[in-house]
Amino acid sequence: MARCPQPPPGLTLDKLGLTPQEAQSLTNTHFSIVGNMLWGVAPLEVNSSAAGGVGAAASFDGLVWLVGADLGGARLGGLLPGLITTMLTASLLAVAVSLWLARKLSAPIKRIERNAQRLAAGDLSARAGPQPGADADISALATTIDAMASDLEASRQAERQFLMSVSHDLRTPLASIRGYAEALSDPELDGTAIKDQAAQVISTQAIRLERLVDDLLALARLETQSFGLRSEDVDVAAIATETVAAFVPEALDAGVGVGVETSGPIWAVADPSRVAQMLSNLLENAISFASHQVEVSVLVNDGFAVIAVTDDGPGIPEDQLANVFTRLYSARDAQPEDRSSRKLGTGLGLAIVAELAIASGGRAEALASPAGGATLRVLLPAAPASA
Repeated sequence: MARCPQPPPGLTLDKLGLTPQEAQSLTNTHFSIVGNMLWGVAPLEVNSSAAGGVGAAASFDGLVWLVGADLGGARLGGLLPGLITTMLTASLLAVAVSLWLARKLSAPIKRIERNAQRLAAGDLSARAGPQPGADADISALATTIDAMASDLEASRQAERQFLMSVSHDLRTPLASIRGYAEALSDPELDGTAIKDQAAQVISTQAIRLERLVDDLLALARLETQSFGLRSEDVDVAAIATETVAAFVPEALDAGVGVGVETSGPIWAVADPSRVAQMLSNLLENAISFASHQVEVSVLVNDGFAVIAVTDDGPGIPEDQLANVFTRLYSARDAQPEDRSSRKLGTGLGLAIVAELAIASGGRAEALASPAGGATLRVLLPAAPASA
């Protein structure tokens, strides 16, 4: 494509597609094709310094600087098929790449969506699994959904076991109440001793039912955080001494001694009524399983006020210690025959202890006792006076 130093005779602004007014107001280069020539015109005062680098310059009606290039017989129309072909090829390539990227991104998302629909329909065993080829964010989403599904499945199983256990605990006393109520209404059974026994059994089982319902309500309030919790500096050693003293008659009836050991005031940040409730539940459990003695100790360790209740009962297998505070879970063998008349808990007392400990900013834990039996502890945040 050769340059043309001078405009040909007869070339006018009109042929370049410009009016005189438009030529005078030009601020940038204007290109036009006339015949085989490509002409570029621009304001003279703007482009005069660049004339030597582009080609020969000439004034055109004293208005613009003009330079031409010979297209060598080519017509713009001859270039259009190539340009169109190039544009279509580029467009098709862009569409193909877009479809490939969309499929690559949408395929794992659709798999995750189908998995989520199965979960919503109640199939908690559904898992999205690994997402090969997916980016990090989509893989992380699939992993999060799978973890949520695993938690839901475990919770559903625990709920099912819990309901089965509660149903069993409700059925037993109800069966006793119904049986002795029918005995009382039997006209052939006439005797003060039988009536007294029936009344005693009905009263005992009714109390057991009442305790079970109370414990269930307590757990429900703990889960919804609708229970009262007043945190203050409290002497847990004093609470332990008072609570143990209240349990002495019950322990003596069970043939068990109970004592408390403390080195003086031990201060913790907690609700005093909840501390007493936790210790009462621990004592009930220990008295139910102890052979001869239950010991309560209060001390400070590593920023926590520690209340420990130790019994000399059958102990807890090491592999079951982590489950001690699970609802309705029993990790110990049945009581000895000479302890069969002891009052049993509802199976929820230790779960309540664990929930209250967590709500108080601490925790509950179970340990094997060196002398046999078990040690159940509650750790509460120590107050500055004891820390």
